[in-house]
Amino acid sequence: MTMKRLRILLSITLLLMVIPLTGAFFVKKEPDMEDLVLLQLMTEANPDYEEEALCAQAVLIRTNLVAQSKATGITKEKVAELLRYDSTGSKMKRFQNAVHSTKGWILKVDGKVRSLPYHRCSCGTTRAAQEIQSEKAAYLKSTACPDDVLTEGFLQIKEFPEGKKVKVLRRFKSGYVETVKVRGKMTGLMSGEAFRKKFDLPSSCFYIRKSKGRTYVITKGIGHGFGLSQSMADTLAKQGKEWKEIIRYFFKNTKLSNISQNEE
Repeated sequence: MTMKRLRILLSITLLLMVIPLTGAFFVKKEPDMEDLVLLQLMTEANPDYEEEALCAQAVLIRTNLVAQSKATGITKEKVAELLRYDSTGSKMKRFQNAVHSTKGWILKVDGKVRSLPYHRCSCGTTRAAQEIQSEKAAYLKSTACPDDVLTEGFLQIKEFPEGKKVKVLRRFKSGYVETVKVRGKMTGLMSGEAFRKKFDLPSSCFYIRKSKGRTYVITKGIGHGFGLSQSMADTLAKQGKEWKEIIRYFFKNTKLSNISQNEE
């Protein structure tokens, strides 16, 4: 994300954290939880998503903030330096509505609050928890996301650096790469996720192809592939699903709870 865009997005928080009084603005002491949820939602979600999809992600963001038991480092001193932003636009209102409509709602796993993952779009199916941990997590199963293939940027091609050779050794059932072998000045094995991060790939669901002496990496999906697919969430919302149904589509054996209300 460019610094300019980040400044614009963060500056919205400044307007949300001030109170108009006789034409002046007075910053609140510190941003509260809902301010932080809004800030992160604006940073990570597409404003053109259906509102129910935005609501679902707002709940996950709030859940993660509670699970981490810490703020994102946005304080009054930082936001006071940001540029002012027109908060009357329709896209801004969509973000605000999503946060307001889900105020206080979080997701619990076995009565505990855990950080829950989400990503831009899967390779066509999300990944099960055992692909990154030994035990099976009942709340994180592989889920079909057939419409993710229609997402812009789903399929990408990148030329692999000269002097390096790569071979996929193992894949998970989801299609994501488990282990890859890289040869160059140094030869070694890497996990699919480590390979993705090292070579700045959008996904660890990738395939190696050679053409005219060059090596290309073809990727499917955007992000790590675990948890909620933002693209599929938007599709479900378009089909008439409410945010609670969308969350339950991706996270099994979980329970919605409100910080100030009774559990549901």
